[in-house]
Amino acid sequence: MKFAWRPLQQTDLPQVDEIAARVHPDLPEDPSVLAEKLALYPSGCFAFAWGEKLNGYLFSHPWRGVPKLNTKLVVIPVDADAYYIHDLALLPGARGMQAGTQIVQHLATTKHAEGFPRMALVAVYNSVPFWKRQGFQLTDRIITGYGGKAHYMLRELI
Repeated sequence: MKFAWRPLQQTDLPQVDEIAARVHPDLPEDPSVLAEKLALYPSGCFAFAWGEKLNGYLFSHPWRGVPKLNTKLVVIPVDADAYYIHDLALLPGARGMQAGTQIVQHLATTKHAEGFPRMALVAVYNSVPFWKRQGFQLTDRIITGYGGKAHYMLRELI
């Protein structure tokens, strides 16, 4: 058995919460916020797993602008102008396996981002170099509520 990305399941959420607490200790999100993302847009939620053990996850969905951290979406906007990557988190032992690159490429080249002119995200901590390698560019947009080193980034698709 090897690590692989697969659709995230409701039963994975306790492990997601554990990973989030380890990877994003300064950016906590209530478990109900992530559960709502899975319920609203399950096709954009993935688990990086070895069998039943998760070593990472990704939440993504269509959006307009930047959603507030730790706030429920309520609905996916019908006028969404970008495919938004809300959170990509990998435990330290799962880094260096190209897992992040694999899932970003999957999103950009499949039906997930189809029809959107761009992908968007907020890069936190020191992740800007990783996102630049994935084709994202920094913008001038000021981001608040995501910690001290948060940067809005876009990847043009069209």
